[in-house]
Amino acid sequence: MPIDEYIEHRLRRFLAVTLLMLAASLLGLGQIANALKAKGRAQRAPAPAAGPAS
Repeated sequence: MPIDEYIEHRLRRFLAVTLLMLAASLLGLGQIANALKAKGRAQRAPAPAAGPAS
């Protein structure tokens, strides 16, 4: 494999992995934001009657 093909292959793989990790991190941030929103809504809601802890 010529060196330029090797470099191109490595660059394409690097970009693919980078985009995949970026997408995964954005999905993770979205889940964290949703969890924080749900937690905030739960804190603003009136406290439920005392019962067994879940």
